[in-house]
Amino acid sequence: MSNPNAPEEQDKVHQLIEKSKPILKKFTFSSLMGYCGGLTAKKFTKAAAVVIGVAFFGLQGLAYKGLIDIDWKKVQSSAVSAVDTVRFNADPSYVAGFAASVMPFLNFCS
Repeated sequence: MSNPNAPEEQDKVHQLIEKSKPILKKFTFSSLMGYCGGLTAKKFTKAAAVVIGVAFFGLQGLAYKGLIDIDWKKVQSSAVSAVDTVRFNADPSYVAGFAASVMPFLNFCS
């Protein structure tokens, strides 16, 4: 039986760690940047939700008092048209090209 603390075993582990350091540094930096980006997006999204909510309640309050009249059907159609500007292109060649570009990643992950 070989001793796990043998010098040649420790030397191999040390060499592996030394070879991995540049990759681990990049991975750690990328992870940190991804975390910071996600945290920033979360904060901005919450702030936008608060602003939209306050605006909605303000408009509802003004409408309740009779100071303004809101055509909610027009607001709905305007919001739907704004959100619906980007549509999925169901062209078969587009879908085939997308699938071809995703398959190497899926094969790598499995």
